[in-house]
Amino acid sequence: MSTNTVQNKRRPIAIAIGGLLLFFSALLNLGLGALVIWSDAELQPLTVDALLAPAESTEVLTALGEELLDAAIMVFTGSVQLIIGIGFWRVQHWAWVAALSWQAFKLLLALAANFFADLAFFPLVFSILLVLMLNAADVRRAFGIRTTENESITRSSLNALDRN
Repeated sequence: MSTNTVQNKRRPIAIAIGGLLLFFSALLNLGLGALVIWSDAELQPLTVDALLAPAESTEVLTALGEELLDAAIMVFTGSVQLIIGIGFWRVQHWAWVAALSWQAFKLLLALAANFFADLAFFPLVFSILLVLMLNAADVRRAFGIRTTENESITRSSLNALDRN
């Protein structure tokens, strides 16, 4: 009987926490987006006239159209996060790259929201924590990301400050 060495290794706690956070965020986006779409479809018929603003208006969408567009974006981002979360949990190399890129994109959106609207504090902190977690040495090693030459291999990122 041959055993796979990847399955025998313990998953770093940062991967478990990061994967669960990605799943939670994905399910939250999917659930909220689906709920908005379902509730709007139940309340009124979804016709082109109900979604698009009249030609004489300066806006493109009606309030219902904007709400459904926001909900569709939430469903899309939830789907992307769910795919990334599954790959992250399975410790796929592409998932680390995708998760880091996705968090960088979310950081940019949160910073832009800070300049043009209200401060998006929770998404900003959430993205910063996930970026720091993704860049931990044991997480990068688990995903097969090249480590630097002067990086300590024996110390885990969870006990890096513990110098007893």
